[in-house]
Amino acid sequence: MSRIAPGTRRIRSTQAWNVTAENLEAVHKALVEARQASREISAKQKTADRVRDLALKALRKRLTSALKELRMVLPGDSETWLAFWLNVPATRAYPAVKERAVAKAKEKAAQKAQTKEMEAQRKSLRTQLKNVGKASRNNPASGAAAVAGESAVALSV
Repeated sequence: MSRIAPGTRRIRSTQAWNVTAENLEAVHKALVEARQASREISAKQKTADRVRDLALKALRKRLTSALKELRMVLPGDSETWLAFWLNVPATRAYPAVKERAVAKAKEKAAQKAQTKEMEAQRKSLRTQLKNVGKASRNNPASGAAAVAGESAVALSV
């Protein structure tokens, strides 16, 4: 029995698949045509995306200049803004950016303090466990008593 290379499978019969040189040429030709069609569609899509992006950029530029002109002409509290389907700038509520930044900084500081506190508790418990382990190695009876005492201390904290 001959050996096959790793990662390959042995084909038992090509007759069941009706594999011939003519069939393979036809399949290869169809595959090449499909790849070419895919490339053409991708190129058309990229072109359409570029056209859309340029049109959107031009539209945004025109809207921005129109808004600038309206700000120069109309007062901030005029109801005429509504005729352009725009919000009246004077009544617009702006978020308190400074207050949000301060609140976020306080929250971050509280999280940091909580993390430090938890780390200190973890170190303390680790030290207690080491001490209990040493005591139980030296004297098994005192180690059990130490475990009971340490857990009582840990629970009371």
